[in-house]
Amino acid sequence: MEHFTFIVNKSKIKEEYSENICMIKIYLCALVTLLLSTTALVYPQESGKSLSSVDLYEKINSLYQKRDFESILKAKRIIEEKKDEWIKNSQHYALLSNIYSHILYRNWHEGQDKQDYLKSAEEYAGKAIKLGKDEYHGYKAMGNIFLIKGKISESLEMFQKATDLNQEDAELWYFYACASNGKLTDRYSLAGQRIIRTLEIEPAFLWAIEDLVMAFIIENKLNKAENIIKILIKNNPNYPHIPYYEGVLHLRKGQKKLAKEKFDEFIKLNPNVNISKILKKKMYD
Repeated sequence: MEHFTFIVNKSKIKEEYSENICMIKIYLCALVTLLLSTTALVYPQESGKSLSSVDLYEKINSLYQKRDFESILKAKRIIEEKKDEWIKNSQHYALLSNIYSHILYRNWHEGQDKQDYLKSAEEYAGKAIKLGKDEYHGYKAMGNIFLIKGKISESLEMFQKATDLNQEDAELWYFYACASNGKLTDRYSLAGQRIIRTLEIEPAFLWAIEDLVMAFIIENKLNKAENIIKILIKNNPNYPHIPYYEGVLHLRKGQKKLAKEKFDEFIKLNPNVNISKILKKKMYD
């Protein structure tokens, strides 16, 4: 269950903006008071011939684009091993910033305030802007940093600069939606329009689909939530967190037996995430 994949320290955000942050983890906490965290993964060392800086960037970016936390952790490991070999330009620094930002969100979700990740992410975003003032990558990354800090006006300014330079980046529009006024489920709000734009560019964009599922469940629009889950299954059929969303939907419908079956399926597919342990405790203790 990714970002939201992104989670924001809500205490830092002005009250009038708090409802606009579209991070799925906030919805999850509000709905079932369950926290998701992933155990640290150990990956085998890569072997074989050395990769060029272009190949390293493509490999790291492809892992990040999968949007699941395990892949992003693997990208981070490669970064730490090969950082001096591949970071060459604005786009590279921006990717580095986004990866550290994502890990920061997850650490916050696990109750860990990892300011060193924020410091690094902000530093890399600044370098991205410095190296590419006429490129959008750095502005997107810095907008995300401002979003984390609850500096909504500054965040929106960065995203506007980025979209002035590039209209075709789904993640950029997703971040922009998260900073925007209104509900994701309201197609006439800024947030809604920008999440629609995200999915026009990349229909399988995982974080946006997850957020919409939970937003509709929170609003008790269960038929729409069910339709979005079908889209999630169609676009990401092997995503191991799908049974969780199905279970939450059944739970909201009062179908406890069906919810338990889906949660059991989720636990089998995701034995090492803390939410599986929490579900076990709530269902069987």
